[in-house]
Amino acid sequence: MATPTAASKRFYCAGGTKGADWGTALATGAGKGLLITKSGLGLKQKYVPNEEIDQIMVKGGSIGPQDAPDWPLDFFMRYSPGLLGSYIASLFGIAGAPAAGGATSKVHTFKWADAYSNFFTHVEERPGKIWEVPSAVPYKLSFKFASGFLMATLSLRGSTLTDASAVNTATQMDAITYVDTSNRVKFLPTIWMNAEGGAALQASDAIVATEIDIDYERPIDSIPAVALDGIGEPKEPGFSKITVKLKLPRATAANVAYLSTLFQAIAAQKMSMTFTGALIEAGHYYQLVLGFTRLLVQEPPAVPLEDMISTSLVFEAQESAAAPTGMTGHVRPFMTLENLATTDYLA
Repeated sequence: MATPTAASKRFYCAGGTKGADWGTALATGAGKGLLITKSGLGLKQKYVPNEEIDQIMVKGGSIGPQDAPDWPLDFFMRYSPGLLGSYIASLFGIAGAPAAGGATSKVHTFKWADAYSNFFTHVEERPGKIWEVPSAVPYKLSFKFASGFLMATLSLRGSTLTDASAVNTATQMDAITYVDTSNRVKFLPTIWMNAEGGAALQASDAIVATEIDIDYERPIDSIPAVALDGIGEPKEPGFSKITVKLKLPRATAANVAYLSTLFQAIAAQKMSMTFTGALIEAGHYYQLVLGFTRLLVQEPPAVPLEDMISTSLVFEAQESAAAPTGMTGHVRPFMTLENLATTDYLA
């Protein structure tokens, strides 16, 4: 079919695939669709007028080089996120073959590596055109609560943008399918928190939050490439930054005491957020777990004097010296997904 020309986003699709050589596009297709609600992808390139001597008014100009495409993708987080799961796994850096959950369910574990591990060809349809970024790196992931679901925003930086690809044409876009079009993660998390050096997390460590904001970010550079109208493969010149913000709806003596017991005492905590979906098989559900081995409160907990007093906590995630009790094999932030996918998200 021809590329759609309608004005509504309902008619368009987006997809991608794991890349091999930076700056070289590969074809998307079946199973590689991206279920997004919004994208900020666009060309970043300027017209540069000829402002030189011996002319009263400018008489011409040139198109300058492309700046790196840098844009967000908004989407509902799913228990089976498909290619978006691969984008997220790349940001974390380590995935691997899944472990057995039950008889059919599989548990995927993403660990925060020293550096990101993969880049992707990213493709989106626009009216009458197909926009392609030959190589793109996911460098930031944000989670928040919206409309009863866990919403995500993933930021990417790419090599260049073209609307004249010979690799991803209408044929490839028409072949796009999705791993799962339902099964979204509802905002019903179980949040457990206790001291980093304390016992394994359990139900008695539960805290109730009405809002969460979680940001995972790798600071990547953007260096123009000599042989490419765009940038070379990014590197990470600075420290990773991961923050967790929680709003506790009811101020109590216990959580107001976080000012002294956590912030002023520099008392590190560990935390897990577990989202549980539909039953897969006996004893096993679709599940998403966000794990943090070491969290430090970064600013005095907010306790505004209002009609209903709440408390806000802002944590920075750090690396533990050793895996805390109950988090065997983890010293850095991690994510697990239990679903039916049988292959490595970075394969």
